[in-house]
Amino acid sequence: MTNKEIVINYVKNKIKSGEYKPGSKIMSEAMMIEYLGVTRYSIREALEELIKDDIIVKQKGAGSFIKEHKEKKYIVISVNEAIFINEVGSHCRNLTKFFQEKITEAGYISIVHLEPDSDRFTYGYTDPEDVSQTLKVPINKVAGLISINGNVDSYEILEKNNIPIIVINKSHGIKYPSVNIDYSYYYNNLNRMLIENNFKKVFIFHYVMHELNIEAENLIHYAMDRYFSDNYSFLDVPLSQKNNDITNSIEKHIKNIKKAPDCIVFLDNTLYMNFVPLFPKYNNILKDTKIITHSNSNEVFPQEYKICRLAYNIDDFVKTGMDLLLKLIKKECPIRTSYDIKCTIINEDMLK
Repeated sequence: MTNKEIVINYVKNKIKSGEYKPGSKIMSEAMMIEYLGVTRYSIREALEELIKDDIIVKQKGAGSFIKEHKEKKYIVISVNEAIFINEVGSHCRNLTKFFQEKITEAGYISIVHLEPDSDRFTYGYTDPEDVSQTLKVPINKVAGLISINGNVDSYEILEKNNIPIIVINKSHGIKYPSVNIDYSYYYNNLNRMLIENNFKKVFIFHYVMHELNIEAENLIHYAMDRYFSDNYSFLDVPLSQKNNDITNSIEKHIKNIKKAPDCIVFLDNTLYMNFVPLFPKYNNILKDTKIITHSNSNEVFPQEYKICRLAYNIDDFVKTGMDLLLKLIKKECPIRTSYDIKCTIINEDMLK
């Protein structure tokens, strides 16, 4: 056995026996030379290997110590199952994926929990054991929760256990810290573009969400009343899990067009993407119609589709959300903190 191996085995055996505990200072180099009969060079080689193997840490001027390994905690991403798994849920899935990456970078373990929409899953309300069984980890190992289109009424037991919660999208998260699209900025700019381009006949497609998200639907009606002309037509499209259903709903409106609108607005990008297959069929009617759609700036649009986009940056959303949650975990900011993310206008010149 080499001198280097003698030192390494000595330290590891002391850890195994319990004599060296996490945070314990190990024998000094001078004592090792005397006690183990090895050279200083061998000791330093051994210590470097122990550092590399994440067993010890050196503190300048203090010596070497057994490394304290803090047990990793979990951050839960709670997502509405109906939205996450359906064909139009790419936005939800992208947000979840990006948050998982940020959670790993921050030194936590991510758990994705799909909330069944039908029974309004409640995390047990009163019993932490229910939470532990559902998430497959003890509730005291949960450091925080990120809700994406989740049911905020279901988080009461987490809140009672002082687990920080943030919500993505204000329409779902009035009672918790949140990161939101700045809808005032969004609708103001949309209305400005319609007025500046003198669009008289405008079709605005939006989802009818019903009980799935009353708050989001109320936001649409608020925008109708506050921002837009009474001459504009708001066209309802029932939210569905299947793209074909959405395309068929849009077509029911399109095929009744007698005179082409000056502009069509899609308040959700999945509405626009389900309109695209219809365009060749109705091109003779809509060839001069301008199009504006909501999207996120990471989405790649085919070059042939020259449309105006009101886009938010998904990276800003995730970074802001993660920073907010980490500050709440460390108790570094007020629990009612919220942030609004402004959208970027892309290709406005396409409306001319």
